[in-house]
Amino acid sequence: MLIAILAAAHSYLANRHKSATFDEPVHLLSSWMIVNRGDFSINPEHPPLWKLVAGLPLIGSHIDIDSHAAQAKSVLSQIENQGPLATDVLFRADGDGPRLLARTRLVMSVFLALTVLVVAKWSWTASGPVAAIIASILLAFDPNFLAHGSLLTNDVAASFIFALAGYLTWRLGTRWSWKTASLLALTCAAGAGIKFTCVFLLPIVAVPLLVRSMSRDAWPAKAEAIAVKSQRLARVIGAALITAVVSFAVIWTVYGFRAAPTPSGASFDSGYPRTYLAYNAIALRGAEEGMSLSDDQVKALVPMYRPSGSMLAIYWLQDHRLIPQALGYGLTYAAGRGMFRPAFLLGAYSDTGFWPYFPVAIATKTPVVSLILLATTIILGINAGKRWKRDPEKRWLLLCLLSCPAIYLTFAITSNLNIGIRHILPIYPAMYVAAGIALAKFVRTTKPTRFIVPGFLALLMFETVSAYPNYLAFFNRAAGGERGGLAILGDSNLDWGQDLPALSDWYHRWRADHPTDAFYLAYFGSVDPHLYGIDYTNMSPGFPFDARPPTLDLQRSGVVAISATWLQGTFPENLRPMMANLRGRKPIDVINGSIYLYDFQPAGAAK
Repeated sequence: MLIAILAAAHSYLANRHKSATFDEPVHLLSSWMIVNRGDFSINPEHPPLWKLVAGLPLIGSHIDIDSHAAQAKSVLSQIENQGPLATDVLFRADGDGPRLLARTRLVMSVFLALTVLVVAKWSWTASGPVAAIIASILLAFDPNFLAHGSLLTNDVAASFIFALAGYLTWRLGTRWSWKTASLLALTCAAGAGIKFTCVFLLPIVAVPLLVRSMSRDAWPAKAEAIAVKSQRLARVIGAALITAVVSFAVIWTVYGFRAAPTPSGASFDSGYPRTYLAYNAIALRGAEEGMSLSDDQVKALVPMYRPSGSMLAIYWLQDHRLIPQALGYGLTYAAGRGMFRPAFLLGAYSDTGFWPYFPVAIATKTPVVSLILLATTIILGINAGKRWKRDPEKRWLLLCLLSCPAIYLTFAITSNLNIGIRHILPIYPAMYVAAGIALAKFVRTTKPTRFIVPGFLALLMFETVSAYPNYLAFFNRAAGGERGGLAILGDSNLDWGQDLPALSDWYHRWRADHPTDAFYLAYFGSVDPHLYGIDYTNMSPGFPFDARPPTLDLQRSGVVAISATWLQGTFPENLRPMMANLRGRKPIDVINGSIYLYDFQPAGAAK
C-alpha cells in the first residue's frame, strides 16, 4: 500500500509543473463535456469510461463553450477541428485549462496505484511478500509509468486493466469459481470502455484458459475438481458469453444509453472516417506495392475500396444503432489513423513504422537496473525449466505471465503505429511479477543475493529519482540520458509538449538581458505558449494552433527554440535538411531534453 501511494504521489508531483501534453487538451475538454453535458462529440477515438472517472472533480466547473457555435458543431463533420477547439477553450492566455487538468491528473494517478497493487497481490499470492515488494518497486520506480501515471491519458489505466485481467485469469485457472469468472468478465468489459487496444484482452485471456481447459490435469473448483475436458471447455465458453453480454451492457452504460453522441440528437458525419480509412488503406497498399499514387489517384479509388469483414461489421452495427455512433465513428477513425503515422527511429523515418521500434524503446527507455533484473529472471527461468515442466501449477503461472507480453508485443511490433513506449506499457506488469517471483526465490535459496538484490533495487531508485521530474523524456544512462533521446526516439518518448513552464522560466531570464532580441519558437504541442507568458515569433513548422502562419523569414538576431520532435525532422519532410543542419550545431541550452535553444544571426549580420 505504501509503495502504491508513493508511486501515485511521485508521478503527480513530477507532472505538477509540466504543461499539458499534446493529447491532453482534447481529453480534458472531452472529459468535461461528458460529465457536465453528457456530450460524447469530442475525442470519440477513445472510449469514455476513463474520462468519466477522471472528470469527477470537474462536475459543476465552468468552461466557456457554446455547443451550438459553429466551431463546436464543426467537430461533428471534421474530427480534426477538436484540437483547435480544445486549445481555444482551455489553453489560450488566461485559460483555466491548467487548473482543471491538475484535478484530473490527481484522479488518473490512482490508476497507477491500483496497477502497483495488482502487481503486488499477484506476486504475493504466487510467491510471498518478498516477491511482492520486489515487483512493486520495479513498477513504482519505472520512469515510464511515473511519466504517464498521472497524465490525462488512458495508457496506465489500460495497463491496470491488463494486469488485473492477467491476475484474475491466473486465479481462475488455479481454482475455478463463477465469482472469479464474473470479476474477469467485468474487468474485460471495463477495458472496452477504456481503450480500443483492450480488444487484445480477447486472445490474452482466451489462449491460457483454452489451454487450461484442454490440459490433462483436472481443474480444481470449490466443490470438486473438473476432470472432464468438455465440462471445462463449456465453462470457458460460458464465461466468454457472460463477458460479451456484460461488455455490451457496459458500452451502452458509459455512452449514456444513447446512440447519438450529443444530447440534442446531432450526429457525426459517419461517412468522413470511412472515407478517411479507405484513403489511407489504398495509399498504404500502393506504398507496399511500390506504387507512388497521387492524391487524385487515391481519391478516385476510394469508392471502389472494400473494407475488411471486421470493419463492415462495425459499420453495420453503427448503421443499425446497435452500438453508439461515437463508438463506431471512433473505431473507424482510429483504424484509419493507425495505418499512416510518421515515426522516427535512430535517425530514420517511416510513415508505416519499424519492426525494431518497440524492442529499441524497451532497451533504451527501461532503466538499466530493470533490464538487468529482467534478464536475470529469464536466465533463472531457463535454469528452472525442468522443474517447472513437472509442476502443473508452475506451468500455469508461467503461461499466464507470458501471455500478455508475448501476444501484446507481437501485435505492437507488427503495427504501423510507432509513436511511444506508452503503447506497450501493458506488457510490463506481468514482466515485473515474473521478476519478483524469480528474484524472491533466488534470495531465499542463495544467501549472497539477500544483499545483492536489495542493492540493485536501491540503484534502480537512484537511477529513476535522478531523472526527476523529467520522466517523459527519460532514456537510460546506456542510451545517453534525456539528451541521448534526440538521436533515438521522438514524439511521446521524448517531447510531447510538456515543458512550456520550464521554457517560460528560461525565456524570462533571457528576456531580462535581451529586451530587443527576437525569440523564435517552433513548439510541438497544443498549449498556447502565451498562456505561460512567452512572446514569440511562430517559426515553421511551429505551433499548429497559432493564428499567425509559421514562418522561416527570420529577420532579426535572437534565439531559436525548437521542440525536439520538430528538430528530429520526423515531419514535415521538406524541413529535414534544415533540422539536420540545426542538429549539427551546438545548442546554447537544452531544456529537460525536450526543447533545444540556438543562437541565431541573420545572414550578413556581424557575429
